[in-house]
Amino acid sequence: MKMALELARLLPTLKAFPMSKSVSKSDLAGIFAGGIGALLLQGVAVSAIVGVPYMALITKWGRYVVAIALVALFCTFYKTLNQTQALAASLVAGSVIPSMLSRFAFGSGAPWLTLLAFNLLFSVIALVIFRMISRNAVTG
Repeated sequence: MKMALELARLLPTLKAFPMSKSVSKSDLAGIFAGGIGALLLQGVAVSAIVGVPYMALITKWGRYVVAIALVALFCTFYKTLNQTQALAASLVAGSVIPSMLSRFAFGSGAPWLTLLAFNLLFSVIALVIFRMISRNAVTG
């Protein structure tokens, strides 16, 4: 509840970000589908390779918040940068930000290379889903 109130307080400041286009319904659908879908598929890979129980991965709500926020950041990149820059920024941000959060905020003891690799996998899957659903990301 406290987080929701803080977000509501910050929403008026988001108008300061220059976006060439407004966020459409297909963008929102792409953001949520990309974040949730990529998180579920990344969980399968982590579970299969590392051996972490799948249910332990997909039942943590904080992972969903981070995933959806990252894909929203990807959407912002696609609205403000050209497609090549947006792709590069999305892959870097989608790998580095959750890896740092995992290590420093959530206390993961996994090696950096493992964190970066699984989060790069998340970024690729999330981008594919987001761009398939979001009409504006596909058309530029």
